[in-house]
Amino acid sequence: MAVDTESAGLSPYHHPMRMVQLGDLRHGWAFPVQWAGAAVDIANRAPWLAMHNRPYDQRVLKRHAPGWRQRWELTEDTLPAGHICDSLKLAGLKPRAALEIDSRALKGEQILHDGMAANHWTWDTVPDDWEPYWAYSALDPVLTAHLWRKFAPQVTGPYREAYDLEKATTRISAAMMDAGLAVDIPFIESAMGRVSAYHDRAMAYLSAVHGIRTVNSGAQVMAGLNRAGIPTQVWTATGEPAISKDALAFYKANYTQHRDLIQCVQWARKAGDINGKYLAKFLALHVDGVMHYSINTCRARTSRMSVTDPPMQTFDRDEPIIRGSYIPRPGHVFISVDADQMEMRETAHFSGDANLIQDFLDADASGQSFFVLAASRIYGQDIAKSDPRYNWTKNASYAQVYGSGLENAAVTAGVPVEQMRPVYYGFQQRYPGVPALMNRLIKQGKSGGRPYATAIDGRKLYVRRGHEYAILNTMCQGSGAVILKRGLVDLDAAGLGQYLRLTLHDEYLMECPKEDAEEVLRKTEQILTNRTDYRVPITWSGKILPTRWVKAL
Repeated sequence: MAVDTESAGLSPYHHPMRMVQLGDLRHGWAFPVQWAGAAVDIANRAPWLAMHNRPYDQRVLKRHAPGWRQRWELTEDTLPAGHICDSLKLAGLKPRAALEIDSRALKGEQILHDGMAANHWTWDTVPDDWEPYWAYSALDPVLTAHLWRKFAPQVTGPYREAYDLEKATTRISAAMMDAGLAVDIPFIESAMGRVSAYHDRAMAYLSAVHGIRTVNSGAQVMAGLNRAGIPTQVWTATGEPAISKDALAFYKANYTQHRDLIQCVQWARKAGDINGKYLAKFLALHVDGVMHYSINTCRARTSRMSVTDPPMQTFDRDEPIIRGSYIPRPGHVFISVDADQMEMRETAHFSGDANLIQDFLDADASGQSFFVLAASRIYGQDIAKSDPRYNWTKNASYAQVYGSGLENAAVTAGVPVEQMRPVYYGFQQRYPGVPALMNRLIKQGKSGGRPYATAIDGRKLYVRRGHEYAILNTMCQGSGAVILKRGLVDLDAAGLGQYLRLTLHDEYLMECPKEDAEEVLRKTEQILTNRTDYRVPITWSGKILPTRWVKAL
């Protein structure tokens, strides 16, 4: 039996449940909320269930349907199952069913949307006895049942390990979403006032002195920079002047006499984003001072986890106001645990490059930063972390993994091409196994069939034809996602799941009683660090954050 829900919106914490739907391969039933108890009773008796995005529906039912039993071990999920079968296809239930089962799967959705628009109904006000609504809703579990029948042979066969990992991850993620993070509302309100005041002063100056009335217009910003004596040197793919973060960093690095002007543009843009994209949303989305974000466990083509409502993976780690809006509950502290150069360690493992492996082993043995050591060996002299060549080395290193050329690496680093050239090619000379691996993967990707990367748990992660240069990065990102998810399962099995709050990129954020923090951190680092399964150790380092979620120094 398949189960689905309809709600007045996308948040189990803000929007009421409207319906519970049950179905099999041939029949679908839609139960309005007054009959939800009957639907729940039937579902609780079923020996097996399927859902599409089960963390969402499980939380809706847990919060709005008394008597619901969360039987995670008996519930399949067609969303991660579909991703494992083909990581490039659409994730939504009806679009995926239209691709996999029957193109008519989307027809009812269009009829529903047209009728809602004509009657000015929202998801909160559309009548539950209006046939296009309940028919649209009752179809969902039927489509889910068909998708499970389509995907089951793969995810219970050759990709069983990957699917079991995704199922465990969704269960743990649901608990993290329920727990949420506390937000500091007075701090946010005060910060918004300060940021707005700065933004107004910066825009008054830019408008009066440089003719820049909006910092979101590439043409306007670049015209102001041109008048100040900075020529246009970075362009977008469509031929417009680029004012991206990387482009502005490039101009600031190369026109130091205009550093204050460029920095004013940067901060004016950032101020608008801080208030509009982040702080205002924090105030709108919290529930009784707690943020219940949405964790998407494998919608990215690389299987990476992401967070929306609010989009926490886009938080600027160097801007303390944004992350600093989140505080531990009374008597608790945060613990932030990060992987140490995960992608480069994976690159060393996959490439087998002897120098890259040895440099990681030497850096770990000495306690030195890998990129400090790599920069010193590439340049043939001691390089300190404060030396700009340290950052150039990091940019050149990751450019090799991402498939970026010399010019793009220079723009990202904010330096001229000639300054990037020695370290870019110096990396290739010191670690020849990396470009050799890249070339081998590109050749294999172009040799026939659909190009794909293989993650460490055996799943295929497809890349688009013509983007074969992304296979190495996809392999590293996908394998990094597997490592992160395995870590979640291991921490949960060790009894630390109750402290997990978020995973972002290669970071775990935890919250625990302050008196337990040292022991929780020690156990977490010990559990996550892997010194046996890869050619170089996969190590993790953590910090206790006693007052706010700020960058761990």
